[in-house]
Amino acid sequence: MLGYHRKFLLEMKVMLNEIKDDLDKLELLYDFQLKLVLKIMRVERHIKRLRQESKKLRCELRSQRFSKEVSQKKKQGIKRKEKRIKDYRWFLFILKSFGDSLAHIYLDTFAIKQLLYNVDDYSVKEDAGFLSGKEGLAYEMALLRGAIDHGVPALLCDIT
Repeated sequence: MLGYHRKFLLEMKVMLNEIKDDLDKLELLYDFQLKLVLKIMRVERHIKRLRQESKKLRCELRSQRFSKEVSQKKKQGIKRKEKRIKDYRWFLFILKSFGDSLAHIYLDTFAIKQLLYNVDDYSVKEDAGFLSGKEGLAYEMALLRGAIDHGVPALLCDIT
């Protein structure tokens, strides 16, 4: 999986190094986050598609009688899809690590800690979930664009 996305990951690493070297490159900061959001949404679409295919195969297995060979092939198909979903979720983790690195560049380490843990019981906060399908994403991107245009470095929380 990483080999397939190697070019993208290297490009993101180069952009991240440029941002780290000059914190005032706000246009690069915006481009970095936009590329990251688009890639995350593409991976999420793959996960959703694989889940639907897996669900369809499971329904077929439950509702119809197949020969032993056909049933085994369908079960193997389900296992392959589940493995691909697991791989894509791992890749999402890697992509969100790039978002985390942005937070570490612009924010104090001790300030980040409060973004991760609940203040009441010190448990880790829930993940933001999938970006695709969120109604407010376009508005958040517009706010990000406005902040960058006014010379204020801004970071989308959902990419961390």
